[in-house]
Amino acid sequence: SCAAGEIYPIAPWLYLQKIWLRQLVVSGFHHAWLLPTGYDYLYPYVLRWLGAHIEENVKRAEINTYLSCPTNLLKLEMGVTTFGGVSIVSTELTLSDEHRVDQIMLGSYTNLANGCSILPGSYLASETMIGNLTRISRETKSKYGEVLMGVPARTMRFQMPVTPKNQDQFEIIPFWHTCLSHYVSKCLLLSIYSFGGLVGGAIIHTILVCGLYRCRSYIHHQTVQQIIARVNQDYAQSICPFLGNTQWLIRLFRAYGAHIGENTIMPDIFSVTDYPLITPVSIGNSCVLMSCSIVMLGCKLMGNNRLYPGTLVMKNDQLSPNTHWKGIPAQSYTVKAKLSQSTLVYDNLVKYQQGYETINKLFLWYERIASIYTSVNELQFMNYGYADMDEYIDDHTGYYSRKLYKQVLANVTLTDQNMVEINCGRVANATKHLPFEDESIDIILCIEATHAFGEPAAITQFVNEVVRVLRPNGYLLWCDVCYMNGSGISVYNLIANDELIIEEKINITRNVLHALDIQNKSRTDFIERYIQTEEHEYFRLFAGLPGTQVYEGMSQERSQYWRIVFQKKITTDISVI
Repeated sequence: SCAAGEIYPIAPWLYLQKIWLRQLVVSGFHHAWLLPTGYDYLYPYVLRWLGAHIEENVKRAEINTYLSCPTNLLKLEMGVTTFGGVSIVSTELTLSDEHRVDQIMLGSYTNLANGCSILPGSYLASETMIGNLTRISRETKSKYGEVLMGVPARTMRFQMPVTPKNQDQFEIIPFWHTCLSHYVSKCLLLSIYSFGGLVGGAIIHTILVCGLYRCRSYIHHQTVQQIIARVNQDYAQSICPFLGNTQWLIRLFRAYGAHIGENTIMPDIFSVTDYPLITPVSIGNSCVLMSCSIVMLGCKLMGNNRLYPGTLVMKNDQLSPNTHWKGIPAQSYTVKAKLSQSTLVYDNLVKYQQGYETINKLFLWYERIASIYTSVNELQFMNYGYADMDEYIDDHTGYYSRKLYKQVLANVTLTDQNMVEINCGRVANATKHLPFEDESIDIILCIEATHAFGEPAAITQFVNEVVRVLRPNGYLLWCDVCYMNGSGISVYNLIANDELIIEEKINITRNVLHALDIQNKSRTDFIERYIQTEEHEYFRLFAGLPGTQVYEGMSQERSQYWRIVFQKKITTDISVI
C-alpha cells in the first residue's frame, strides 16, 4: 500500500515495488480482464479485498484501470458509475521529476463518461457528471450536481436530468451468464475462422455482426443479448483495428445504419460513441475525424468538416459545412463564412483595423455564430440587452435581450399590423434593396444593425428603402449605438430626413450598460465554453463585455445607445387640392 501524498524518485526500488510492478502484473493479464462483463458484480469485491473503499451500488465498466493504481487510496461512495475507457492515473509527475501518489475520492452518484482521466488528488462532489475525454485533477473544483467537461475540466451551465437514487442504470448479470456467453462467443469465433479461413472468416464475421445488429430489436432474451454483445466485442477487437482510416470502416458504419457521405475518413470504430446505436448519426461528404475525436449520437456534420485530435462533438450538435473543430466540447477553429455577394469575407480576422472600423465589421461574427450554434438557448437573441436600474435577474436564456425588444415595441400598437424585422443581428443586403412593394409595410423593426452599415451614404440608402416600403404613418422602430463626433452630435441624426419624423427619442445607455454588467459572467462563460482561446477577445468585443471598446465607449460617453421611434410623414398631392 501507499500513503497519500507520498513521493517516489524515478526508478528506485520502492517505486518499482509499489507502482511499476503492480502495473506490469495488471497489463500482463490484460485479456483476463475481458472475461467478466462490464459492470460485473465481482468488481467491488475484488477492489475491497485489495484495500479500496468501495460503497454499495458502485458500477464500473472496467476493472484493470483501478488495479493499476494503489487501491488503498481509492474511495468510491455510493452509486458511483464509470463508463468505458476511464483512466485512473496512478501517479503524477512533480516539477522535480518525481512521482507522487495521492487519494482519489468520488462522491456519491458521480458519473464518469467514456475516456475521461482522473489524476491523483482528485475530489468530486456528489452527483457530479464528468463528460467524455475530460481530465480531472487536484485543481478541479467541483460542486454538487455540476457537469464538468474539457481539458482541463471546466463547469458547464447545463444540468443532467435527475435520476431517482433507487433506479439502477445497469442491470447486474449473473456470473454464470457471463461465462456461458464468453464460451459460446469464442466457440462461434473459432468455428467461423476454422471454416472460412482468415479472409473468408473475416467476411462471415462481418456479415454475422451486421445481421445480428439488424435483428437486435427482436431479441429480448438476456443471455442471447449478452452473446451478441460478446460477438460484437470480438469483432471490434479482432477486425476493426484493420479497418481504421479506410473506406471499409465507413461501409461498416453504413451497414449499421449511419448516414455517412463519400470520402469521409474515420480513425477507428470508437469514433462514434455507442456505435451499435449509430442510426441517428449523420456525417456529410469529405469529413475527416482525427485520432481520439468522438462524435456523439444525434449530431450532424454538414460536410467538409475536420475534427482535430481529442475533439468531442456533443449530442445534437450541427456542424456547418467547411468548418474545422477542436476541443471538448467541440469549438469552431476556422470558418469560411458564406455571406451574400455584397458582403466582404475576411479570412484572417486578426487583421481587422483598430478603432470603430473594427466594430463596424463585427457583423461577420453574427453570421458565424448564427450558423454554428443553432440550438444554444443563449443565442435566441443577439443584442446587448436592456435592464431597469433597480433589477438584477441572473438569467441565461436571453431575458434582457427580450426586454430590449419590449422597450422598442412599448408604445406602438402591433394588432393587425404588417410588420417586418430587418437586419436585427443579421446584416446582409438591406442597404441596397428591401424586397417589398412600395408602401406595403406598417412597422419596420431594426435593432443593432445600422452600426454595421459603415459609411453615412449606406445609412442614407437604407433610410430611402425604409421610406419607400413604409405606408403613410408607418413606423421605423430603431435602436443602436451612436458614435459621437467632437461636437457631440450623433452621426445617426442623418436618419432624421424630410420623410421621417422623430416621434420619440430616448437615451438608454445606462440601462444597456447595466444589462451588460449583469450578463458579464454568463456571456464570459459562454465564450470560454464555445470559443477558441485565441478568439476570445473578438467575441468579448462582439458581446460588448466590460473592458471592451464597445462598453468603455458607452461608459465614457464617446458613444451612446438610443431608442428612437420614427414615423413616416403623410404625403399630400398638391395637384389634387
